[in-house]
Amino acid sequence: MRKCITYSLCFGTLACILLIIFAPYCSSCLLHGKVTNAPIYVMAISLPFNSLTTSLSGYFTGVRRVSKTSISRVLTMCLQFALTCYFLYILPYTDLSIVCTYIILASTIASLFEFVFTYILYVKDRNKIKNINKPSKENILMKILRIAFPVAITSYVRSGLSTIKQLLIPFSLEKHSEACDKALSEYGLINGMTMPILMFPCIIISSCASLLIPEFARYNIKKDYDKMNKVIVLIFKLTSFFSVCVIRNLFNLYRRNMLSILQ
Repeated sequence: MRKCITYSLCFGTLACILLIIFAPYCSSCLLHGKVTNAPIYVMAISLPFNSLTTSLSGYFTGVRRVSKTSISRVLTMCLQFALTCYFLYILPYTDLSIVCTYIILASTIASLFEFVFTYILYVKDRNKIKNINKPSKENILMKILRIAFPVAITSYVRSGLSTIKQLLIPFSLEKHSEACDKALSEYGLINGMTMPILMFPCIIISSCASLLIPEFARYNIKKDYDKMNKVIVLIFKLTSFFSVCVIRNLFNLYRRNMLSILQ
């Protein structure tokens, strides 16, 4: 865990530094100068804390105590919601840049709280563990890197493609007769309100998938491949049934809406 925390801190700090360096370019070119560098700088501060929290959450997932991270996450979301309401409804603001700064500042403070709270839970849980087995002589850092680097590269590619998509859509709206402010407003409405509702069923599947990682790791260590295959088959059956039910409900909702529009 010490090596994982060090790894997360190094890469989180590196991401923070890179975001600070490229903040002027992001503000002027990607955001059309509508937002100053301040929100980007505030966002950069949260990156090391998010990275550390991810490692600590992985520890609780590995030891089958995800309830602690779930409590931490719920408290963090409540704090972020309360801070956002306070900043937007109590504190004064005059332009879009200040609004963005308030929103990201609330998220950064919530990220700091989540890290501190999760770390306290980790320390208390770690003190209960007795080191019965002798430490392995194998290089743990290399084992971590062999797993982390492929996962990181995949995440970088996925994040890069997502960023390109997030930029191309407003640019295309603006290019085809829409003003920049209106294009960003409409895209924000679709991406911030419509898509989360449509993708809400995926939360259940994603949560279950993250919990299966340590289970498959245990089956692999025990070489219990038969049980692993049974779990995989069961997962495919359940997810297929769940997906069909969701698609059917969405189709019925869409049909009712179209009928009401035609009438």
